[in-house]
Amino acid sequence: MNQKKTIVVALFALFIAIAACDLAPVMIESTIDTTRELKLIERHWDPDLFAEAAAINTIQMEGQLEVDPDYEPLLRSTIMAYVGYAVYWLDDKIKAMEDAGKFDEAEKLDERKGLLLDRATMHMFHMMRLRDEGFDKALTSGSEGFRDWVEEHFFTEKDAEVILDAGTAWFANMTASAEGLAAAVDRPFAEILLRHSVSINPELEHARGLAVLGTVECSVPQAAGGTPQKGVEYLERALRITQRKTLTVQLALAEKCAVELQDREMFVKYLTEILEAGDDNDNRFFNKIARHRAERLLRQIDDIIYEDL
Repeated sequence: MNQKKTIVVALFALFIAIAACDLAPVMIESTIDTTRELKLIERHWDPDLFAEAAAINTIQMEGQLEVDPDYEPLLRSTIMAYVGYAVYWLDDKIKAMEDAGKFDEAEKLDERKGLLLDRATMHMFHMMRLRDEGFDKALTSGSEGFRDWVEEHFFTEKDAEVILDAGTAWFANMTASAEGLAAAVDRPFAEILLRHSVSINPELEHARGLAVLGTVECSVPQAAGGTPQKGVEYLERALRITQRKTLTVQLALAEKCAVELQDREMFVKYLTEILEAGDDNDNRFFNKIARHRAERLLRQIDDIIYEDL
């Protein structure tokens, strides 16, 4: 009798263990879906607290990917967690270090930023391959072939969200690389993803597709093929869509476009608008970062813009 009870208990324990393994992906997916729906990052008001939480959250998501490696929303969340932390938080720290003359510390942070964006890009490639096994073949077919592949496989709003994240991560990594955007051979492919996402729905994620495209056009020097006037058009369209509430758009117009055009009036206009803008609950975190940068850029105006008004 005792032996039978032992066997029953062992089988029950095995059943629970198996059930737990089966339930783990379901629990992970439910948590990720809820978090993405709540938009907690955008609404948070304390950048320092967010940075601490973001680092822990990214490690947690990496662990979740060990259990559920092919769940697309989890991949997207992980990708954008790396990009957001690197592009907004670390990049701001790097610039502050450089301003203070702490170049060794800035270099270390820059290396860390590059590693994080490499990781984001690795997950991005995995996500795209899950979407279609022809992704790598499409990349080798040139920009026209890749555009045809994108248009064939991505056409709904959900598809637009996926390629928006993919293109954003790709561009972020190219920007952080030693070669930079001007020399990036992958730039046409990332542009195709973002442009197609914008063609489906330009309003996604506070017009992020337009904002990234505009930032890219203004980040590449005109001598290397950049077209800042086109970048201004993209960003001004993003301003209209966001009703000027997403202050990172104004920041890009000042920090990238006005600097490339050496337009002092434009530089002052958009940075002043950032500092005078009211609070917006849906963009609280990124707007606070934008205000911090705007204050610093205005202090440095004579070192950045050389032409008079």
